[in-house]
Amino acid sequence: MKYLIVGFGGLLGSSLRLLVSFLYIQAGDDLLPLSTLTVNLIGAFCLSYLYGKSCELSERTLLFLATGLLGSFTTFSTFSLEMLEMVKEGTLLLVGIYLIISILGGLLSAYSGYLFSRRGGKA
Repeated sequence: MKYLIVGFGGLLGSSLRLLVSFLYIQAGDDLLPLSTLTVNLIGAFCLSYLYGKSCELSERTLLFLATGLLGSFTTFSTFSLEMLEMVKEGTLLLVGIYLIISILGGLLSAYSGYLFSRRGGKA
């Protein structure tokens, strides 16, 4: 049963990931890989929020949301490949900007998600 729960969450997460990519493609995602940055920052926030609420959530809920949905929604492998492509293109300034935004933004998103969970979901 656990595999089905994770699998269904993964189906939804990867579908949402594709939707975000399509939205950015239509908007002209050229300078930085904004679709990957977006899903990774949202994922960091949401996963940390779930971490903060983990004692209140069932194992099935965590498997579905954290492992399945968010695990397939976020993407470190795509981030790494995009960084490699940018290095190969010689856009080192953009590589640095993307790396800093991704890491610092991810940490800030994760911290914000955790704080939000501890406040009972109140802004």
